[in-house]
Amino acid sequence: MVDPTRFITSAPVPLAFLRADAQDVESASEAFAELVGRPLGQVTGRPLAELFADPEAVRERIATLRAGDQDTIAGPLTRADGDTVILTTWRIPGTDPDDRGAVDIGVLATAGGDLGPGEPGGPLTETLREVNEALLVAALQEQAHAEEARSESEAKSVFLASVSHELRTPLNSIIGYSDLLDAGVPTPLPETLETYVNRIRSAAQHLLALIEQIIEASRAEFDERVDAETFDVAALVPEVADLVGGRAREAGIRLEVSAGEPLEVESDRRKVRQILLNLLVNAIKFTPEGRVRVALEHTDETFSLQVSDTGVGIEPDVQDQIFRRFWQAEGTPVRTNGGMGIGLWVVRTLVDALGGSISLDSEPGAGSTFEVSLPRRL
Repeated sequence: MVDPTRFITSAPVPLAFLRADAQDVESASEAFAELVGRPLGQVTGRPLAELFADPEAVRERIATLRAGDQDTIAGPLTRADGDTVILTTWRIPGTDPDDRGAVDIGVLATAGGDLGPGEPGGPLTETLREVNEALLVAALQEQAHAEEARSESEAKSVFLASVSHELRTPLNSIIGYSDLLDAGVPTPLPETLETYVNRIRSAAQHLLALIEQIIEASRAEFDERVDAETFDVAALVPEVADLVGGRAREAGIRLEVSAGEPLEVESDRRKVRQILLNLLVNAIKFTPEGRVRVALEHTDETFSLQVSDTGVGIEPDVQDQIFRRFWQAEGTPVRTNGGMGIGLWVVRTLVDALGGSISLDSEPGAGSTFEVSLPRRL
């Protein structure tokens, strides 16, 4: 939606603006506030009619303009303190590019006797023409900026997809051939060479994980689209848990899953999947022993994903910082658990994009519980 606020507030003439279907003054200039005898803070966010001694007359003007019976209405009105001003109100169609039928209201106040109703070509007509032209220019500029931003977002998405493909493909080939060599294809390897192959595969897997994190963070930052679809979130939970099952087994950690009965939701499946995956990976990483548990709960309006662990826990004084980029629970940018410290930042970014919330309950040495609550319908 086009926002004329910056133009109105900086205008050197007494101007105010009412958004379509609203009675309150959305924005006003200092000159307008001075002329109606109120501080600016008592003008914006307040019904225009309440600024005058005869509020019903103002309401009738607005209704007449929005009904399309007249394009401009000008005439004297009495302020609350008894002084008179000439109040000119007029229709401003089409400042919202998404709703060309909307009719905003422009308001020009002048001192009593300064400007009359105005003949074509007179001072009032000329002033209104200039104001309307300025609002139209502002609307076109806002629309152009919005289109430019959309184009940039699409270009970034294409770039990320290209980078993702170009980096992942050779690394997956290195990992795949390393697996073949380790399996003795085409011939069994001597023990020394087997050690070298394992190191190559481990380094490639580590590099692939870092690339995945970078691309994941970039996508969360640049891709603001929400692709809503209907899916069974109860089926998604064990599906994501299976992805980290091997990592949990290697770490000697028990992975528990409680998803319950099928539960249809309308949300962005890819974003929900990424949220849960990041929380599980984070929990396994910071749990030396014990278990990690994921559970799904719901109400009529929301569903929640709970990931709890018996890990190291998080100190109270850093719990409000762990959702920052490049931060881990150890409390400094230099970490010993690997990764880049962006997993939880991605979680929070995606949760915000889906209109949800995230909470943390943790004690040092007693583990952590993260709970993400999301609307069942976007």
